[in-house]
Amino acid sequence: MKRTISIVLVFIMAFAFMAAPVFADEPAAIEDIDEIVTVRIDIQDVVIEEGEETVIVRVEPTPVRRPAWDDYDDSQLYQFQLRYRRGIMYMPIREVAEHYSATVEWDGASQTVYVTMANGDIIPVVLTEVGGYNDNGTVWVPVNVLTRLFRDFDFDLFMMSFALRPIFDFHVDPVDPRDPIVRTTNHGQMAIAFIEYMSNNLYSRYPFSYRELEAAEWIIYQLTAMGHYEGAIEMQTFSLRDVTTGMGRVWEILDMELAPYETYALLLEYYLELLIESIGDFMEEWGLTYEEIEDMASMNATRMMEIQTYGIRMFGIGERSYSQNVLLTIPGQSERKIIVTAHYDTIENVPGASDNASGVGLLLEAAYRMLGVDNYYTIVFAFVGAEEVGLLGAAYYLESLTLTQRDNIMLNINADVLFEGPYFFFGAAALGSNNILVDNYITRRIEEIAYELNSTYGTDLISAQDIASMPSDQLIFLHGGHTVVALTGLAIQGAVDYEGYPFMTLLWHNGTAFGGTIVHTAMDCVHYINAVWPYKIGDAMWTFSLFLEALLTAYFE
Repeated sequence: MKRTISIVLVFIMAFAFMAAPVFADEPAAIEDIDEIVTVRIDIQDVVIEEGEETVIVRVEPTPVRRPAWDDYDDSQLYQFQLRYRRGIMYMPIREVAEHYSATVEWDGASQTVYVTMANGDIIPVVLTEVGGYNDNGTVWVPVNVLTRLFRDFDFDLFMMSFALRPIFDFHVDPVDPRDPIVRTTNHGQMAIAFIEYMSNNLYSRYPFSYRELEAAEWIIYQLTAMGHYEGAIEMQTFSLRDVTTGMGRVWEILDMELAPYETYALLLEYYLELLIESIGDFMEEWGLTYEEIEDMASMNATRMMEIQTYGIRMFGIGERSYSQNVLLTIPGQSERKIIVTAHYDTIENVPGASDNASGVGLLLEAAYRMLGVDNYYTIVFAFVGAEEVGLLGAAYYLESLTLTQRDNIMLNINADVLFEGPYFFFGAAALGSNNILVDNYITRRIEEIAYELNSTYGTDLISAQDIASMPSDQLIFLHGGHTVVALTGLAIQGAVDYEGYPFMTLLWHNGTAFGGTIVHTAMDCVHYINAVWPYKIGDAMWTFSLFLEALLTAYFE
């Protein structure tokens, strides 16, 4: 049996006759990608220098839109360099120290930096002990060393995501790439152009931020520029309070206006019950103790009380009270709908190429390819916001539909983290009793489509039903009673090409752990990925673009 984790955990952790699809020998040519991917901000030049042992990729993105805060002070702007080596982020200790009115002295004999703090205290930092290094006179130390030295550094690093213009200076060790896929069509090329733009210019699209709003406006601009009718596009705005899925009881408790300790006790009890119900059966497998479950419940109870008291900014997710979805509806011969989702937000301070400009780029290219197609099903492309804090955009979209509109949903296709690794998975499922993933005629047809693509084009799509329960927006539709197929690209744990990188397990398949590698790090940058794994982005976007087009032009009934 295959169980799916209850949807509430995502909020807590954020956290008959079937005709063959149309496979064209060669899809309509995209004459000039640059004309389709219309840009409003100039992309900075990216210089890639290759040395004997190190590839250096320096990306200087355009400035982020400043938040409209009355107390915003231009004099506080500063720039830091960020370097990644083997999955660890380094920063130059002198630059950081000077920002906090401290000075540094270098003793080459002992390989020690002496930091004189603003209050006169002298703190030695021995490079051999902290894992730092000296590069042509600039001393680089891991970020965790700086957070111990300077009390406000954690907060300032977060502030950099929307108030500053960071310089990402990636130093990476190149790896031997695997053989690239032989791509026989131009699928994915347009998607890659969109991904590059978002990674360069729309980094740090964290929920409820001005940058997230700017990304939504950019998506609308692309849809209209490629030829879609403005009346078919909707920006759907929502606040945290507008979302009730998984949050209804929380709002009830907060609205009781009880004493703080009573509110905390009720929230703690609620979250604890949800966690035990959701992951109690997995505690031993995941190595979790009851005390750790209590800590998770306490963290969420505390955060919700902070929101109630101080507003959404205390939640650490943005300067605005609202997020938004961008919806494009393409009418079909039938009122039955295929909802295609991809979230466009990120966590703070990352470019978000894989997570999830990859999904956005895939949907934008598919939207272009569907222009002029006589599609059977009505297609809704839903670019959803606020995924990173509990799938809020997808939840609000589904909640906004009437019962009749929900009944007309035939399938949800969700695209998320498409090139974390070179293994391209899809998970097609519906939800049976006791949260068991089950097959139906739609999922079986999806399996046939993937098989035909693999046979016809040489793609390497891998079926793994458990992918349907990975923590992404398809969970909203799955638990809403709909059939889903989730698309994702993952790496094998322990693979040589990913040695030393952080690993987030998302799937156990045939006894092997697959997961994400650069997700939620500043390494999730299109230039970094291309420097280390040169063919991965192209292979992923070609594979998934072919698959998505086949799904959207298939007949399932």
